[in-house]
Amino acid sequence: MEVPALKLGDLHISPYAIQHHSVKFDLSLEAFEREGAALKLSFDYAAALFKEETVRRFGTHFLAIIREAVRHPEEQIGLLHILDQHEQIERLEKKGEGQTNRHEPFHVQFSRQAKETPDAIAVMDDQRKLTYRELEDMSYALSCELKKNEA
Repeated sequence: MEVPALKLGDLHISPYAIQHHSVKFDLSLEAFEREGAALKLSFDYAAALFKEETVRRFGTHFLAIIREAVRHPEEQIGLLHILDQHEQIERLEKKGEGQTNRHEPFHVQFSRQAKETPDAIAVMDDQRKLTYRELEDMSYALSCELKKNEA
């Protein structure tokens, strides 16, 4: 199975195939240091449990974690993004299917989400990330200001 190569500064990561006669674990990732600061990756998996497409996605997500960790070394690993923009949109659309109460106001739904996952990223762009807690705090401050000004 092919995993795409990745170059980050002096770090080069590319797949390295090793032939095994049997799989030792349901899913394993082996990493080998090669010449020129290259890192070779190889996934082994139980074909009865995983589709090749799923393991490819694991590889893509693993490389995304490495990319994000190099770009943002100060960031907690749980806050790094492993999904590309297309996958993020797809997940958000699936998450919203059938799970929202259409009669409940958005601000109530958002406040509940902020309480459940306060440190999760709510919105982001190229320069900034806001957690649900931060966005909820900003929303509350704005609503107070609007009420104060009778808007």
